[in-house]
Amino acid sequence: MPSRLITIIKQGQKNVIGADKRRRGAAVNVVLKHILAIILGALTLNLMLGVEPAKALEELKVYRGVLVLEGKIVAGDYDKLRKFLGNKSNFDKISDGVFLASPGGNVAEAMRIGRLIRTLRLSTDAPSGPPTGNAKFGESLIKANHLVNPKTNYLCASACFFVYVSGIYRNLNWVGRLGVHRPIQLEGNARTLSGDEALKANWFVRETVKNYLKDMDVPDKYVDLVFSVPPTEIRWITQNDFDSDLRGFIPELKDWVGAKCDPHTSGANIISDVSKTRSPPLEYARISVKEKAASESAERSSEIVKCWMQANTELSIEAWNKVFLGK
Repeated sequence: MPSRLITIIKQGQKNVIGADKRRRGAAVNVVLKHILAIILGALTLNLMLGVEPAKALEELKVYRGVLVLEGKIVAGDYDKLRKFLGNKSNFDKISDGVFLASPGGNVAEAMRIGRLIRTLRLSTDAPSGPPTGNAKFGESLIKANHLVNPKTNYLCASACFFVYVSGIYRNLNWVGRLGVHRPIQLEGNARTLSGDEALKANWFVRETVKNYLKDMDVPDKYVDLVFSVPPTEIRWITQNDFDSDLRGFIPELKDWVGAKCDPHTSGANIISDVSKTRSPPLEYARISVKEKAASESAERSSEIVKCWMQANTELSIEAWNKVFLGK
């Protein structure tokens, strides 16, 4: 157990000795908040994957209109990102959202970054393809060879998942590198914490995750999914789950985009049209090349995409002015 955690817990125990039940509960809550920051900060896949640990997010950059967030998420990354995006010249270069390539890191920091991305009305994308092997990875604007450390970072799992779901439009050509697992729990600290303290800490972590995912329009079942997977394992999101639960526009924008870009089509169908403009690799395609070539909706889909891109730009500019200029 980290010495800092031991010190915090022991200090908390000293604070509650001799206190009445109400004061003890208040002191325990203070301890738990300190513990939570350490626990969430430890959430990472580096040990499980057997790769060299990333030190922190790589230097922020916009490549081909995409803001690339690569590397382990650590404390301080939110402030670094906010400062970068607060520079209007940097923000204006972003035309195709945020690409996330990270094995995980500090969950609390990831949630702060996620809320910033949602507030600025940016879309998100992540690496495509199976988690292992030499399969082709689809047609994402950002490929593995565009990263500084693709061996370690060409995935979006653990804490990265919490950033990914913040996008107002979630794009992913093909699943296989988007995964979740449970934040590191307090079971290993049972010798130091009482049973009641451990239960309260675990509850606090779960409620934090639950509330965040709710705010990000992620179905409740993902809370159970996250906490059902041991910290030493990873559960890759399936194609069916991604298509039905995560792909495309967040609920509040589906009808708005539908009304703006194609009044005669539902938001759900527009999501389908937009997603088809960047199809998965041929060997994974769910419709044949002949069918795609014969599709009468190709031209219409292209117009919808142009409309969405314009609408997205307008939303982002309005959001940036509100966040950084207070307008």
